[in-house]
Amino acid sequence: MQKGTTREPSSWSKDVIYGMIHIVPGLGGLILVLRGIYDRFVEVLGNLLDLHRWREHLAFLWPLGF
Repeated sequence: MQKGTTREPSSWSKDVIYGMIHIVPGLGGLILVLRGIYDRFVEVLGNLLDLHRWREHLAFLWPLGF
């Protein structure tokens, strides 16, 4: 491994969990439903190019990793 390419264990574990969630089709959507943000997520994706609310949409998507 090259110098400076190590990652923190917490970051690595989040990546593994994210990957495991998306192996099973539909599980990512289920996680959104369980968190209560599925409707908002669909609204934001549907209106992503709305120039008047792009900052609001970006603020919602950024913490989700998009």
